[in-house]
Amino acid sequence: AKDRPRLEGDKFVYPYHLGWWRNLWEVFTWQGRPRGDGITWTVLDGCNQYTLTVEQLLQKEDKRNRSVEFAIVDNYGGSWFPITKGIRVCCCIPCTEEPRIKVKRGDVVMVTRAYRKWLYGEKVTRIKDGPPEKGWFPRPCAEKIINELHYPPQNQTADYEHDKKED
Repeated sequence: AKDRPRLEGDKFVYPYHLGWWRNLWEVFTWQGRPRGDGITWTVLDGCNQYTLTVEQLLQKEDKRNRSVEFAIVDNYGGSWFPITKGIRVCCCIPCTEEPRIKVKRGDVVMVTRAYRKWLYGEKVTRIKDGPPEKGWFPRPCAEKIINELHYPPQNQTADYEHDKKED
């Protein structure tokens, strides 16, 4: 939460951090039951029950904005030990419980994380059928898509240089 870019003067305050002693007494009471109903808890002044939720949604939006589009150029079946993708891919497997996703040539994936020879992302699909397919896949299977709006094609640059020399 502290690493997210913010407007000047905007500072994140964790709404449930009342101090270690007060937090302890919110959970351990003389009645043997925590204060609150398990849904709402005491929060700091200036915060509400949804302050953390709003922060998490803003972080998720930031992550979506920073994601990078990759085109899949080689098939991958989702195996945990893809020897056909190279020995370095097999030696640098991300140690997480997150799934591996099957990708095939022509797929597009929005990548949000990278770990050595692996990428983590979400498949871009036209049909919204259930939850999005997210997971790890080998980096050699994908190539970054360069947005053509920001980079003119090579021949267009050459034409511009040629026109410039004639003047």
